[in-house]
Formats: sequence, structure tokens, C-alpha cells
Amino acid sequence: MSAEMSNDQMDPITSKPFVSQDLPFNNVMPMVKIDVRSYPEFDGTLKNWKGYKQKFKSIASMHNIGDLISSTYQIPVEPKDI
Repeated sequence: MSAEMSNDQMDPITSKPFVSQDLPFNNVMPMVKIDVRSYPEFDGTLKNWKGYKQKFKSIASMHNIGDLISSTYQIPVEPKDI
């Protein structure tokens, strides 16, 4: 392993560096199933909003779609941007 590569950039099985084409959508956790049932339900009360939002953002980040709910997210206009 080279000094420039951290352990999170190395495949733990082959001890070779990860290559972006080896991972679908450049996702480190390609086998995590995205299921709407894993997201919390919001009961509509203001007192529960903060906890709901934190859980929702955490799960979205785990599913590698957290950038979709970011206030800075830009909707792709061109097919090449997808």
C-alpha cells in the first residue's frame, strides 16, 4: 500500500486501490438496499421535527443519496450530467 492511500481507499479483500469503475455509481456500499420503509415517519408535530430530520438525513446519507436533499443540490439538465 502506498503512503498516499488511506485504508478507506483500499479494497480490504484484494488490498488493491479502489477504482471508481469498480464500484457502481462510485458508491462504497453498493449492496445497501434503498427501502422507503427504512426512513422514519413524521408525525407532523414541530417538537419532533429535529429528531425526524436528523434520522432522515442520516439514512439518506447511508444510502448515498444525501446530496439529493442538500440545499445546494443542482438538478441535472443534460443527460451527460446524470
